[in-house]
Amino acid sequence: MYGTVAVYPTPDSLKDKIDEYFEQCFVQMYSEKYDRQIPYCIHPPTFSGMARYLGFPSRVALLAYRNKSNPLYEEIIDSAKLRIEEYYEEKLILAKGPSTGIQFALKNNCGWD
Repeated sequence: MYGTVAVYPTPDSLKDKIDEYFEQCFVQMYSEKYDRQIPYCIHPPTFSGMARYLGFPSRVALLAYRNKSNPLYEEIIDSAKLRIEEYYEEKLILAKGPSTGIQFALKNNCGWD
């Protein structure tokens, strides 16, 4: 499916695939410190990674897809973008070392100054 423009017949089919993408980015692991299951990132969610997982040839193609006539597609893709932005922001807050890569991603993909 990679490299071809995906077609999602309903907004729910797109939302389900996006949720599947985020689920495969994390696993639940038990934390003795918190005495509960917590999500552990096995690979960070990214805009290009999400686009590729959804079957789009580029993140630009995914963003173009959000302009379909049904506004629900736009809402679903915007929500997914916000989830990635939230992940980057949390990493920025928790960064113990240089965070230039995270800052670059937030500035160029999320419109931060």
